[in-house]
Amino acid sequence: MEGYDMFYNELDKGRGVIIYTQTNLHAEIEDTITGSYNEMIWCKLPIKQGMEIIVGCIYRSPSSSFDNSSNLNHVLREITSRYPQVLIVGDFNYRDIDWEKETTNTQPGSPCYEFLECVKDCYLIQHVGDYTRYRQHETPSILDLVFTKYEEDINDILVMEPLGKSDHVSLKISLNLNIPKNSTTETIKYRYYRGNYEDMKQEITKKMNELEESDTANT
Repeated sequence: MEGYDMFYNELDKGRGVIIYTQTNLHAEIEDTITGSYNEMIWCKLPIKQGMEIIVGCIYRSPSSSFDNSSNLNHVLREITSRYPQVLIVGDFNYRDIDWEKETTNTQPGSPCYEFLECVKDCYLIQHVGDYTRYRQHETPSILDLVFTKYEEDINDILVMEPLGKSDHVSLKISLNLNIPKNSTTETIKYRYYRGNYEDMKQEITKKMNELEESDTANT
């Protein structure tokens, strides 16, 4: 898309994930993660005081193996230990987690239980409270998640219509960040308080009188 940088994972099989960022945000790919989880993509954005935020998009299949789910947990621990500020979004397919109570009815050692323990160990906050996936004859569930390290990082999350024929809603996230301005962009500001308004009034009055005289002469 024009005006955006594109970051995506290249897979021979599985689901692809993609992140678009506005070009003036100067995002860069983060490809030094040692975890062996494939269905994810990460990029870095500069923020205030020379810091960076890491932004990740993840897909985890509901049929994901135990080892694959464990690899994802390893990645989350690595990311949160390396970066003080994170934004992690995606479809994690953990329908058995009650995010309001931060509990699960699954047994210790199960992928769902271990994922919730990973989130707690990483001190991540999950911000989505509304159902994100609806399908006829099935119970609605919260599968699409948004994580940060701090409650105040997210101002608002708006649940919107699905894209195309998807049974997942779209989420519009308002992120509270201080992004450096592009130094090459010039903003024109007019000093209205220095305007010579008396001369303007006289000039306008003069023009109006001239128009009236012209109309009178024509009649």
